[in-house]
Amino acid sequence: MAYVPDFEHDIFISYALVDDEKLPGVDAGWVTTFASALENRLSAAIGRLGRLRPWWDRTQLHENQPLDKQIQQALERTACLVVVLSPGFLKSPWCPLELEIFQRAVQSQCRADSRVFIVDLGTVTEQERRSAFSNYKPFDFWKVDDRRKRTLGYPAPNAKDHPEFYDSVDDLARKLKEEFDQMMAAKSVPAPSGPGRPQGLPNKENPPASTGPVIYVAEASDDVNTARKQVVTFLESHQFRVVCGGRNADDVESWKAAVTHELTDATCFVQLLGLYPGRELDGASSGLVRLQHEMAASLGKKVLQWRAPDLLAKTFEDQAHFEAVKAASAIECPLEGFKAEVKRIATPPPPPRPVDEPPVVNGFEVPPTVFIHAGVEDIEQAELLSCKLSELNCWVTTPLTRGEPDKIREDLEANLTECDGLIVYYGKISPDWVRAQFRSLPRVLPKRQRLDPPRPLRALAICSGDPNDHPNPGVNIPNMQWLDLSKDAGRVQLGQWVENLRKAAAK
Repeated sequence: MAYVPDFEHDIFISYALVDDEKLPGVDAGWVTTFASALENRLSAAIGRLGRLRPWWDRTQLHENQPLDKQIQQALERTACLVVVLSPGFLKSPWCPLELEIFQRAVQSQCRADSRVFIVDLGTVTEQERRSAFSNYKPFDFWKVDDRRKRTLGYPAPNAKDHPEFYDSVDDLARKLKEEFDQMMAAKSVPAPSGPGRPQGLPNKENPPASTGPVIYVAEASDDVNTARKQVVTFLESHQFRVVCGGRNADDVESWKAAVTHELTDATCFVQLLGLYPGRELDGASSGLVRLQHEMAASLGKKVLQWRAPDLLAKTFEDQAHFEAVKAASAIECPLEGFKAEVKRIATPPPPPRPVDEPPVVNGFEVPPTVFIHAGVEDIEQAELLSCKLSELNCWVTTPLTRGEPDKIREDLEANLTECDGLIVYYGKISPDWVRAQFRSLPRVLPKRQRLDPPRPLRALAICSGDPNDHPNPGVNIPNMQWLDLSKDAGRVQLGQWVENLRKAAAK
């Protein structure tokens, strides 16, 4: 029994034997290594070791023999087909027949149009690929190296020298797992009718696995295609839905229609700039790099472009493309930084947290009071924090910075004695200053207990901001929170801190 119910095999790997030939000094062929890596990563994705049932034939088929009955039955009882696309696959008398048998077997089943996965080794031309698989978006197992396409991990991959190979295997495994989940969820749903759609393009019958914000990641030139895949994988792993229209279009009008369709719901347009102007379409005035940017801008989309820090120092063959890349308002940084920036910008702000009603005293609403204790160096940041707390319906005070020393000390002691919540701001100030403030608390807290009525300190926190590489001041007090306001999580925790303070003050 396979992982996907009602099937004997979860995946069938269709490939040409010539692509699994071992080179001298290599322990295994490329397909053998790929199949083993895919089984490993797919088992990890489903979280069940030994539950996966893959199938791939390791025997030699002769042209004068009919297709083995065992192979035909395996295809008819398989959930998903993985095609290793190469010249050998296209010229094989059996591989196209395997595809035909599988498509015929699943045409009346659920999700029939999304169960074929194409592994492109980069050894066939774009025209050959489109001719054979016009309705499918391939998984690119190739990169451009010295202006040549090279198959990832060939002849034998290892984690140190071929990380892109394992990244692509992980990407394929994750997509297969998503398809398994969709198939199991749609078991009782009739199969959709009509022509198939390219894998990855959503429709009403086959909703996308990821339901988060939509990001359009533009088709890239060959030299940055591997980087583009890394961006797509990163975004999809964070539950964004990535779209890209027109990848199978040959003429500009069909391409524009597909791009407009996918851009409609996209929150932003992401583009990686490289050395080349991109694919050229019939009837287009320029390469796709420029055309995609113009389309996104005309539709009013937020545009995020990236170029490698050393890109402009390289030799461009197309001068017009060089000028366009040079003039682009692109983020120039390592790719990891760009991915994080796209995630930050595309993530919608969290909904406002419900605010509890403040206590009422003699008909007057009394919100909790917060004192932000900050040194002179951090007063400006403390004032910004004060505005944020005010938006959260708190009364906020900060230390006096002008006046007679005695008055400043009296005001400081009054704030420390009477506030409901205390925040010590740790920005540019030294950690010694922070430690000194906490050493003073044992002298202040007893005074709060002598008030009528007593005023226990309801909440305590250290808030850190710029710079964000503070040495640890070595302060550890029960129920104290550390809120790093330079991070999204810290800002969310600040709202929770205020909510807890309000509840405690209302008791």
